[in-house]
Amino acid sequence: MLLGGSSTSSIWRSDWFGGGERRGLTTHIWSARLLAERLRAAAEAGRRMPAPAFRPRVTTGMSLWDFALSVYGQEGVEEACLALQNRLGADINMMMFCIWLAACGQGSANLARCLGSALKLSRDWQRALVEPLRSCRQNLKEFAGSGYEASLDRTALLNLRDHVKKCELEAERLQILALANLVEVEVLGMPEAPGLAQRQEAENNLDVYFSATGVKLDPLGQAHVFRILNAAFGP
Repeated sequence: MLLGGSSTSSIWRSDWFGGGERRGLTTHIWSARLLAERLRAAAEAGRRMPAPAFRPRVTTGMSLWDFALSVYGQEGVEEACLALQNRLGADINMMMFCIWLAACGQGSANLARCLGSALKLSRDWQRALVEPLRSCRQNLKEFAGSGYEASLDRTALLNLRDHVKKCELEAERLQILALANLVEVEVLGMPEAPGLAQRQEAENNLDVYFSATGVKLDPLGQAHVFRILNAAFGP
């Protein structure tokens, strides 16, 4: 998950440091352009997707995207999210979806009824778009400092990396919007701060998600989850 931060995971990482460096760079530049085109096409396709068979009704004062930004921007949350993503393979956007549903009053029973659609959407989206963009961005950063400065325009490489980073962030934003569209949302004025019951529902929702995806929390992982929940609901 990016959300203005930077991930340190390396997925589908290609070896750029063998033979054919220039050919490898050209290939990845075109890959970035192709991914951007696929991103635009996927966004358009997402707008044409039929509504899922089941859409729980959610009343909320904050969209999923705004909720995720609000939580992610609090102290220590970015580090906790990246650790869960990199160490345990957690999909932070799915975690935010689970927590947001709880804040909207939706417990694990309703989550379970749309979890299959959410997991498939997120898994396909991450593998097809977010992970390749993340890998490309990280490789561009490493390649810019790899000792090839004499033959490469480092500024151009870093500018390309910034462009890929924006595409990565937009891909994650579209994923979150698609997740929110799995439920029928009615946005009202800001509600009262979620309380203990909503936090407990969030923990239950996360348990359902972790169980469904095989994510096993160790003590450090649990501490990261608690930090995120504290940011969303208070300690």
